[in-house]
Amino acid sequence: MKILYIANSVVQQASTFYRNILPAKALRKRGHTVDFLPISSFDYDIVVLNRFYAKPFEEEISKIKTLGAKIVYETDDWVINIPPTNPLYYQAREEAKNYYFLIKSADVITCTTPYLRDRIKKDTDKKILVVPNSLDLSYWRVRAGNNQKIKIGYTGSDSHWEELNFILDILIDLQRTYDFDVVLLGLGISQLNEAEVLPNCGYLAKEISRKLKLLKNLKVREWTSADKYPQVLTEENLDIGLVPLIDNEFNRCRSCLKFYEYAATNTLTIASDVIPYNTEVNCLVKNRFADWKKKLQELIENKKLREDLVREQRKWVIENRDIEKNAILWENAFKEAINAD
Repeated sequence: MKILYIANSVVQQASTFYRNILPAKALRKRGHTVDFLPISSFDYDIVVLNRFYAKPFEEEISKIKTLGAKIVYETDDWVINIPPTNPLYYQAREEAKNYYFLIKSADVITCTTPYLRDRIKKDTDKKILVVPNSLDLSYWRVRAGNNQKIKIGYTGSDSHWEELNFILDILIDLQRTYDFDVVLLGLGISQLNEAEVLPNCGYLAKEISRKLKLLKNLKVREWTSADKYPQVLTEENLDIGLVPLIDNEFNRCRSCLKFYEYAATNTLTIASDVIPYNTEVNCLVKNRFADWKKKLQELIENKKLREDLVREQRKWVIENRDIEKNAILWENAFKEAINAD
């Protein structure tokens, strides 16, 4: 376990010694990670709160403000409008109620896109700053390339089952004509089986399970942690990365992170012609079966087109979504918070 003691004094009083210090020492010997944060040593200018929590942290936020720190509320989703097809819809909907308390408590709000900023503006008059998602490019490597046959990939968690259900039909149809490999990243087969009984998304889980059996040359790789994902995506060596996105208000508030990740490995992104992707991606297609099929046929058959498009994509991401270049945007946002009334 990881254990944090919030000490009420830097002085080792008997209570602190016997109830905190000695137990912590013994717990460390048993293999646990134990840290201390004396409340009197709290000396932070900024505390960043992210998206939503299972509890509102009212007492903690009050204490933080008393100690002189400023609150930055950060979100990359429009958390109060989670689609009902998300398997965690009911849990997330309940926890997202804290959103209103968090934006009220914040001195400054940060988010990923102008569209999301404009949605949040309807709920608050606090200053909202756009800080786009960026990559630490030192984590990413260009894929090997030179696949014997085209490798097409799709990445996405269970929050994107609507998109996966849509794109599977197109891949199944294309494999009647073309011989290509399919890689699905982030898809939990166990999650699919469990979700089949859920009233809000069970039908999607069943359809996806049925369609997966119809695909040839399929590799399914389950979810991996964010720090290991760059290596995983590079290893999969995808020629084409699919980013279908259903057009709804929640999805319009997303960022183009999948595009950045694909581009970092030199994988071509083809995305739905919807916000946010149509603000940054150069290879777009309308959300219609025939349109996706036609564009993928063109990309499968034309290697030079793939190379030209991905070259432009990678150049744009390196120039515009490098965290080393964009860290100043975070710095400026935190300065705004410090100077907020």
